[in-house]
Amino acid sequence: MFSSLTIKLSILVSISIVLVYLLMSQIPSSDFVRLSVGIVAALFISTLFIHRYVTTPLNKLIQSMRLLEQGNSTAKLHINGSRQMKTLSDSFNLMVDRIMQLVDNTAEQVFELAQAQERTGHNAELHLLNNELEKSLADVRLLNIRQESIYLSILNALVSTLEASDPYTHGHSARVTRYSLALATRIGLSNERSSMLEQAAILHDIGKIGIDKSILHNPGRLNDEELAIMRQHPVIATNILRHVDHLADVQDCVVKHHERFDGTGYPHGISGSNLPIEARIMSIADTYDAMTSHRPYRRGLPDEVAIKELSDNAGSQFDPELVEHFIALWREGVLTDISGDYLA
Repeated sequence: MFSSLTIKLSILVSISIVLVYLLMSQIPSSDFVRLSVGIVAALFISTLFIHRYVTTPLNKLIQSMRLLEQGNSTAKLHINGSRQMKTLSDSFNLMVDRIMQLVDNTAEQVFELAQAQERTGHNAELHLLNNELEKSLADVRLLNIRQESIYLSILNALVSTLEASDPYTHGHSARVTRYSLALATRIGLSNERSSMLEQAAILHDIGKIGIDKSILHNPGRLNDEELAIMRQHPVIATNILRHVDHLADVQDCVVKHHERFDGTGYPHGISGSNLPIEARIMSIADTYDAMTSHRPYRRGLPDEVAIKELSDNAGSQFDPELVEHFIALWREGVLTDISGDYLA
């Protein structure tokens, strides 16, 4: 089928020829002149038609395409004319809309990709910095552990030196440690708490370093003033142990090992379950070893007498349940084996 544009052009040319023929028929001239004038007139009219309906729309199309190449979103085509030109205009405009949408989507994706790459770069940098920080912290922790280990070794050496200076207290901390651990094992104390108790028992008399030797090595009984000074050794121990961070629980146990179950002990008068169980264990072990060890002013008590003293003071000075377990250890011969190791 012919397009509307073709039909219009054919009708226009036919009309033009007819009009030219009618015009020429009124002019006296040869047939050749008439024909020439008719052809020229028809061509002129056709040219005007082509310019109006073909050339102008094509120029608009070319202009819109150039705007589109430049990324101009206003590169729309507006043509008034035949149905074909209108269809061409609508198709071109639809293409422009799709291209601009594609450009916008691409730009958005590029922007998101750039942001992702930037985040990745920052994350990599942060990861590197974090690794360096963790390494530095590990070095600091290692240094602290070494420093605390050295400090702890010095404390243990000081305890040994302190006991070696007095033959009556030699081996006291070691025996208290073994008595304490035996009782801790019997009641099912965890390995972690038992390890803490072991260190506390070794260091429980570390505060005596700050007590005057004339009082510390007094061969007789202490008077009230001397006794008050001697009772400061748990507080002195606190000042010594506070320099080691991981000994916080040890420090708490050491400072409370002379507290009593009924709250009449020292230095703070703490009672019952407010006392760490490790401190309650160590109180029994320390007292038992003190009673069974020789002193300048008396000989050590027999085991059965010391056990009776513990039993008589259960519930007042000592935790009654722990005393029962400690007595059971004595009946089983565990305490005798420990003390015998230091007499051999």
